[in-house]
Amino acid sequence: MHCVIQLNLGREVEDQIRSLWHALADYEINPERLSETTPHVTVTSSTPFPLNRVTKDLARIAKQSEPFEIAFSHLGVFQGKPMVLFLGVTHTAALTSLHRRLYDLISRSAEVFDFARPDVSVFHCTLGYFMQATGLSSAVEVVLDASLPREVPVRGFDVVEYGETPRVLTSYALGESGAD
Repeated sequence: MHCVIQLNLGREVEDQIRSLWHALADYEINPERLSETTPHVTVTSSTPFPLNRVTKDLARIAKQSEPFEIAFSHLGVFQGKPMVLFLGVTHTAALTSLHRRLYDLISRSAEVFDFARPDVSVFHCTLGYFMQATGLSSAVEVVLDASLPREVPVRGFDVVEYGETPRVLTSYALGESGAD
C-alpha cells in the first residue's frame, strides 16, 4: 500500500483520458490496471503517512496555492516491466512549488519514493501499461490523433491511498478556502 497526492484534472479532462484508455486497449496497452483509478497527475508518492497529523498543513498549503494550469506537452514511455505510456506535463513554477511544499511536508513522516522527489519527478498522466512494445507505434498514433486538452486547469488535489482498490482519503481546493 502507498499514498499519492494527485492533481484533480476536472471531469471533462478525466472523461477524455478514460476514452483514450479504452481506445488503447485495442493496441495491447492495458488500461485495466487503471480502471479503479481516476485520470490524474501524481505530485507525491510515498509510504502511508499519518493523515491526521498533516491535515491542517495540507489545508494551509492548498489555501496558499492559487489555481494554475498544467500543459500536457509530450508523450513518453517509462521503461521496465511493465512499460508505462504517459502524457508528460511541462514543469512550471506553480507546479514545482506545490510539489516542493508537499514533498517537504510528507517527507517528515513517510518515505517519499525516489521517483517522486524534487528535481527527479516526471509529472505525468498514465495512459496505460504494456509488457511488449509490439503495439506501441500504433498506440502512439492513437494518442496523437486523440482530442486531448493541452492546457488543463488545476483547482485542487486529492490524497489517495492505493491498496487493492484506490481510495480518496481527502480532497483540497486550491486558493481561498483550502478545503473541498
